[in-house]
Amino acid sequence: MGCLFHISHNFIYLLPFLITSLIPISYNKSVKIVEQSSSSTEKFWRITNDTIEFDRLKIKDIIPRLVNIEKEYIEFEDSTIAEKTITLHYSRGIEKSYGN
Repeated sequence: MGCLFHISHNFIYLLPFLITSLIPISYNKSVKIVEQSSSSTEKFWRITNDTIEFDRLKIKDIIPRLVNIEKEYIEFEDSTIAEKTITLHYSRGIEKSYGN
């Protein structure tokens, strides 16, 4: 009787994993980072659940927004990296596929 209880307990515990393995979910991730000239004045940034975009911002301005902390608490060992202007785009698209 104890063995039967143990088997049923394990089955109930593993049931969510079995269900999710039957419905495959693929993630289409895209990351693009490009160094920009610092002469551009138009700047843009946006952070959502599935997208992170920074257009023509310095790395020293991007990092505090990503980790949600004030600028004065972040130090760079190499100040030339902190001053680089980049465009960063990350997106995570989810496509659900059922069966084959």
